[in-house]
Amino acid sequence: MSLAGVKTEGKSGKEKTWTVSDVLKWTTQYFNSNNISEARLDAEVLLSYVLDLERLKLYLEFDRVLKKEELNDYKSLIKRRLDFIPVAYLVGQKEFMGLGFFVNKHVLIPRPETELLAETVINKIKEGFPYSFKEKTEKVELVKESIPQIIDLGVGCGNIAVSIAKYVKKCKIYAIDVSQKCLEVAFHNSKTYKIEDKITFLLGSLFYSLEGYNLKGKIDFIVSNPPYVKTTEFDSLPLEVKQEPYIALNGGQDGMDFYHRIISQSLIYLKEEGYLILEIGDGQKEEIVDLMEKKGFCSIQVVRDYSGIERLILAQKCMFKGKRN
Repeated sequence: MSLAGVKTEGKSGKEKTWTVSDVLKWTTQYFNSNNISEARLDAEVLLSYVLDLERLKLYLEFDRVLKKEELNDYKSLIKRRLDFIPVAYLVGQKEFMGLGFFVNKHVLIPRPETELLAETVINKIKEGFPYSFKEKTEKVELVKESIPQIIDLGVGCGNIAVSIAKYVKKCKIYAIDVSQKCLEVAFHNSKTYKIEDKITFLLGSLFYSLEGYNLKGKIDFIVSNPPYVKTTEFDSLPLEVKQEPYIALNGGQDGMDFYHRIISQSLIYLKEEGYLILEIGDGQKEEIVDLMEKKGFCSIQVVRDYSGIERLILAQKCMFKGKRN
């Protein structure tokens, strides 16, 4: 008897019936024997996709018998997963910050640890915004409400920008990527949650596409999860990670290419006390902190993720040149 192969009959020669329970048990064992990580989770995600059912509801339908068409669709996904195609690409979706994001082979798959970056920005905005300020005109003094302005560098599928826009009542985000296909995916996700009016999508490399928007010295947050895999380490990545866009992973020979460019140029766009918040790779903290200090950032903080790994670096543009906190 085989689910992934041709033969699916029982000992009597009759077509075997496969229940949800049978399929999950067999697939988990099959994935484990073929070195597929998170075998049970992958089996559940693929089956819930085929059955158009929430994953946790599979447990309420353990005795449900799969139709022939459902079984064939599931077998097809199993075979593709054995080629180490990521599950998110197979089902076209990945959850992030409690939201479902459409993904395809053109975008980096959102990671759970990146939620920390989005959460940090959202929390800081809710702590400090909105605030009012006075603006004098020729005839009257107006009281206006400040709306946080954010730059997201390397938007990918839009998981960071869309999450912030979804959970923050008022904000303006400039979402930048060098890939037109990424921007198309990100725009699609913004429309899904009806927040596309909060985000301006720009094609270009880092800050270059912002020319003409009059944003220098006006940005409250610059955020990025830049490529940080060393070129020399790419061959040692897991096979499923290698299926993701090379341009979204490769950070240069030392993994620091984008950090140098972002840190050097961020001060031009940040307000005084504005935040630069970067996701970092394991072991990169000291070099990045040193670079930030040399460029004139202050109030530098390192935040660990839920696994205890140093994952984020937050820094502020000093109020006055040379000031350190």
